[in-house]
Amino acid sequence: MKKNDQSLTSLGKRPPIVAVLGHVDHGKTTLLDAVRKSNVAQQEAGGITQHIGAYQIEFASKKVTFIDTPGHAVFKDMRLRGVTAADIAILVVAANEGVKPQTIEAIGYINEQKIPFVVAINKVDLAQDAVEKVKKQLAEAGVKLEEFGGEIVVVPISAKTGAGVKELLEVIELISELTPIPASADNPFTGVIIESSLDSKRGPVATIITRDGSLKIGDEIATNGCFGKVRAMTAEPGLSLRVAPPGTPVQILGFDNVPPAGAKVESRKLNLDYQIDDHKLDPLSQVKAREEIKGKFKIILKSDATGSGEAIMASLPNNVHVVSASCGEISENDLQLAKVSKASIYAFGIKIPKQIAKLARLENLKIKEFKVVYQLLDDIAKELETAFRLQTSLKVAARAKVVAKFLVDGKRIAGCQVLSGSLKLNSPVKIVRGRVEVGRARIVQMRQKKKEVESCAAGAECGILLEPQLDFVNNDIIELATAS
Repeated sequence: MKKNDQSLTSLGKRPPIVAVLGHVDHGKTTLLDAVRKSNVAQQEAGGITQHIGAYQIEFASKKVTFIDTPGHAVFKDMRLRGVTAADIAILVVAANEGVKPQTIEAIGYINEQKIPFVVAINKVDLAQDAVEKVKKQLAEAGVKLEEFGGEIVVVPISAKTGAGVKELLEVIELISELTPIPASADNPFTGVIIESSLDSKRGPVATIITRDGSLKIGDEIATNGCFGKVRAMTAEPGLSLRVAPPGTPVQILGFDNVPPAGAKVESRKLNLDYQIDDHKLDPLSQVKAREEIKGKFKIILKSDATGSGEAIMASLPNNVHVVSASCGEISENDLQLAKVSKASIYAFGIKIPKQIAKLARLENLKIKEFKVVYQLLDDIAKELETAFRLQTSLKVAARAKVVAKFLVDGKRIAGCQVLSGSLKLNSPVKIVRGRVEVGRARIVQMRQKKKEVESCAAGAECGILLEPQLDFVNNDIIELATAS
């Protein structure tokens, strides 16, 4: 019988992987600090976790692997990645704040993945009297608590003082005993990448949790078009390993490129058919793409890890065009790209080499550094506000409001009422929604009562076809602007 054909009963079991979830500043990382007797929380910029991390502890002579996830709203994908990789979850809720938006989101992820979980009501040292209120809020959110006839155990804790932490770990141990996770060190290796980055000296770095089989120095592995041979492997806090058995979180070197966070990674022999998307736009699509980014605020994003870059990208407004996004230090190529594209460089969580900073000054290129994600997003919002004020200082030659939308032969037609001035065929226009510019286009066709026309004056209605076909909605404003 082949090893990978063994019945589950003949396999061993691995340490449980436990995701710690909850709203921002409810004490998830502080809880892990108490478990590991470390001090990670105070090392985080801005006092919040902005990366996903994995740690292993030993409790009652048994190992448990924890995944720490960020609670800030922008890190939605990281939280989903954490719970997807986990076998068990801990939902942390602060007693002094109760159920919050990311608490509800975490409950949804847990239910979607159908994994067992326990609720840790934290900060009871600050709000002991609020515990019962939090339980009621959880029940209202659909959490079937044990004391209300359900199965979900609640453990009041204080991550700061350590009260209740031992009891919480005992519940995790009990759940893992009731739902053992089959695995064998002899099986082919499979794991999941929970974070990745580019180190200027060491190259691509990936944090992996082994789910089945053992990962060894020299193993060939692959994931989503990235291949590698493991040349170094460390376990937190910096312990070198030659073999990582199932359930072990490790940081590895050896990939030929930065692998995507959240991807499954396996022994190379199991993955011979990875496809790399090498699709190139045809000339017409390239022209349309260039038109669609006109008037947008252009940035080059450099981040410390793929997860943080992913979170920033997902939180950017529609009128921001990302020319390039990657992790690792800013290079001369990035500066050249910024110069050609007229983009600002946003650096998150990375240091700017002195030579790069000097070259940027000489070329009059803008590099902005941030350590806290919401500060970076706030800065982009301010840049957009400034750009909007500059745009509104232009003389508007004509304004029209979108009052209807039609689809004719697969083309989007905007039914408009001209408010002022005169719209003209072949005129460049911009679409404004509220105070935000949605995009720019050109009027390529105008109709009034089924007749093609070349202009439409104030007070009249017309149907116009734009190229490119922007995603307009009713009440959007179409402006024809000229310099004052």
